[in-house]
Amino acid sequence: MSKCPNHKPIPAEGGLLYCLACGTLEETANDTSGAGKRHTGHPSAKNGASVMGAKRPKYGANKTVVENITFDSAREAERYRELVMLEAAKKITDLRTKCEACVFDLVVNGVKVSRFTADFTYRENGELVVEDLKSAPTKTRAYVMRRKLMKACHGIDIRETS
Repeated sequence: MSKCPNHKPIPAEGGLLYCLACGTLEETANDTSGAGKRHTGHPSAKNGASVMGAKRPKYGANKTVVENITFDSAREAERYRELVMLEAAKKITDLRTKCEACVFDLVVNGVKVSRFTADFTYRENGELVVEDLKSAPTKTRAYVMRRKLMKACHGIDIRETS
């Protein structure tokens, strides 16, 4: 039996079952020992890893699809909707997300040291705005370093939203 207290499995691809309560995959053991179902990615598993290879998201966010664009979190998708409304109201122009315009190579003395991928880019009053959605857990030392490199290499201040 599953360790999930609110276990609600539904059929998924490959003959697996997906638990609606905890978001994990489950496979049915084909044995006669009565062992039954084995929950393979339950939160109690080490690092949330699944026997099947699926992992829980690093910061707990769930991917969300809006207008056939997959966003890393529901908040990022919500911000996209807000920016689309601002663009429709002509407050901003040239809104871009998940494209090459959002990727910046960070080069120091001719050596590429990193790359920064923005959540959104757009123009506000004619000026380029590079926006990244940040929460406390996602504001890592690596992110802070890339933010500083964006300023040093491209002269761009990243607009952080939460």
